[in-house]
Amino acid sequence: MMHSRDNQAFRNESARADRSAWEGVAATVRSRFESLELLHEGEVVCVFSARRVDDGRLGALKVLTPGAFGHAPTRARLAQQAHALQSLRTPIAVRLVESKLGGPGPYLFLEYVHGHAISVGTPHPAEAAVRVGLAVCQVLRELHGSGFVHRAIEPSHLLVTRDGIRVLGFGHVSEDGHRLTAKGIRVGSLAYAAPEQLRGDRPTPAMDVFALGVVLTGMLTGGSPWRGKTIAGIVAASSSAGPFEDRQLALLPRAWRGLLAAMTHRCADERPGVDEVSFRLAALGDGSPTLDGAAQEPRAPLTARRDRGAGAPTPTPGTGPRAREAEPLRPTS
Repeated sequence: MMHSRDNQAFRNESARADRSAWEGVAATVRSRFESLELLHEGEVVCVFSARRVDDGRLGALKVLTPGAFGHAPTRARLAQQAHALQSLRTPIAVRLVESKLGGPGPYLFLEYVHGHAISVGTPHPAEAAVRVGLAVCQVLRELHGSGFVHRAIEPSHLLVTRDGIRVLGFGHVSEDGHRLTAKGIRVGSLAYAAPEQLRGDRPTPAMDVFALGVVLTGMLTGGSPWRGKTIAGIVAASSSAGPFEDRQLALLPRAWRGLLAAMTHRCADERPGVDEVSFRLAALGDGSPTLDGAAQEPRAPLTARRDRGAGAPTPTPGTGPRAREAEPLRPTS
């Protein structure tokens, strides 16, 4: 446990890191926003909770670090995220409030979403999984229809809010069939990456279907198709053919078992599209059985991690100057 003197030293160090990072932001951006806290500091991107000066609106401000101003691929990724968010009309996706993509200080100013990231460590009622699945499908339908792939569907990017499920984590978005990251550079969490994503193949909507299938599997069973495998084992398993075999899936009702096995099929061409997934989830709606086959209570609550505002990354637990006493969530975009 940290003593009060240690706490004060920690806060002082954090404040210095905030000021140092903010001083590196382009003057044109600093004149428009007031920094409140440094949420994430990476090699090429920093994210701050910030207040817009002219109207006091709070949000998540994503900017490039000074060394990345002239790095064309990084600027292209920022622009692609902006274009993807602008293509969405569903209120389920985090909203892009304002952006500036040209000049020396490009930035994105995102809505700040307050909520809880869903938990997949213990089984949820099936109706909760249906609600999450249908919400994500609505976002993916629009995103894929606009020619983009999310590439990072995972629990920390799916928030439970007072208004329902919200989808974040668009920092890895890519155009369908186009790769902005180098071959072999994986994006998103390993546990939710499709086999072809692990191999560094070009992104397709089937990657998002796989990731959603893993999320729903975790919600219903508390596990993952990759359960118990090392990184080397995951990569080796990704080269196999056919659906995953999961003993926990065998405990689910047939309709769930069939849907999740199809969504997490190792062959991308064998996975259903988002429209089919949405149709099958809707059929599994209210009154669908739980893991043990018993009838469930309607509108069962979702298990959630601790409350936070999101729409921007948070630090990885225990690393760098932004470590906190309470364990924060991992980066979200």
